[in-house]
Amino acid sequence: MFINISNHSLKTWKGKQLEEAQKFGELYEIPFPYIEPEWDSEKLSSLAIEYVEKVRTLLPIPNVCSVIHLVGEPVFVFKLTRLLLAEGYSVVASTTHRRVEVNGDEKTVFFDFIRFRSYE
Repeated sequence: MFINISNHSLKTWKGKQLEEAQKFGELYEIPFPYIEPEWDSEKLSSLAIEYVEKVRTLLPIPNVCSVIHLVGEPVFVFKLTRLLLAEGYSVVASTTHRRVEVNGDEKTVFFDFIRFRSYE
């Protein structure tokens, strides 16, 4: 099982990234929360606990064939990753090459997926 928790919906994934995710089996999505910049650490900790419960609903028992893809606001990701790892879940992030094309005043950024990297 592959659980995506990011601002990048699985519906938009293509090519190598989608193929690599599918190697884990069924694909599921938990939408990444909107995080207000004013929130304190306590609020983020509470939200991380809520998200552990959402993961448990989909995957009650961690197993070696399943991963949680977690990318987003850094402090929330840190807190949620720590909780998930403590419970035995595997957590990964996408790695990419960033390409920038500049045409006059317009800048276009492309991210080319390379691999999933484990949080350890």
